[in-house]
Amino acid sequence: LLMLFGLIVTGFIISVLSSSLENTFRDIRSGRLNYNGFNHTIIINYSPKVEQILNELNLYHQNHQDTHDVVILIKSETDVQRLQDHIRELDSNLQHLKIFIRYGDVLSLKRYQQLSLLNVNSIIILSDDSIDISEDNGIDRDNNSIRIVNLLFTDPDFKPYLQKRKDAYNPVKAIVELENIGHSSIIIDYMSNSLFQAISPKNILASILSLSTININFYNLWSKLLSFNGYEIYFVSAAEHNLVNSSYKDILLRHENGLFLGISRSDGKGGTTLHLNEQSQK
Repeated sequence: LLMLFGLIVTGFIISVLSSSLENTFRDIRSGRLNYNGFNHTIIINYSPKVEQILNELNLYHQNHQDTHDVVILIKSETDVQRLQDHIRELDSNLQHLKIFIRYGDVLSLKRYQQLSLLNVNSIIILSDDSIDISEDNGIDRDNNSIRIVNLLFTDPDFKPYLQKRKDAYNPVKAIVELENIGHSSIIIDYMSNSLFQAISPKNILASILSLSTININFYNLWSKLLSFNGYEIYFVSAAEHNLVNSSYKDILLRHENGLFLGISRSDGKGGTTLHLNEQSQK
């Protein structure tokens, strides 16, 4: 009788464990699990540009001989398994990354908190390719990205976390992709207190999909802005950043976290030339 009771208890424990494992595997396949790590990268939305970002991250951590966690958040549960299979195919080229596909509402602050938002090392918001741009030139996509940025700052601890990292000269790489860089970037700067960097990679998408029509200037700019291999270079408007009539020395003193390289001008032939260490002019 005692042996029979033991067999029943053992069978019950095995059944519970099997059910628990089955639920865990189901959650992994569906992307519902949380993420509890730190110093990771969160990529919001999936597009062909993700592979380029992953390659840059892998290069950086290969050079530093370590590994890095990347969490990709998508809004479609039906795409989780497909993306997991695709990432698995790329795995041999991304040996220094651990990639986690997660599913959830991209407009839910709770979901970001479940992905360890306040321990993130970089966050990249890509345009939602599922939103049609044929009628509004990407305005709806930009509005969606702006809503995500605004949502993140509703967490009272998010902005202080970004500011603390910036003050420690170890800023979070916070990037948002916008189809209409002019008006939308002003909103992003105001909303994030310039803690997010807005970029406009419309032409890069075509270059990734069709290398035969690549515009190397746009490709290099995209790669450099997202590159984790070396320094970052930004081109800014002198008027918008109050640099007009400022000397090279004044500009250096006003930008403690960066180095002013010079002035870029159009060459009148569709190109741009950079005049190094040149005094700012009107």
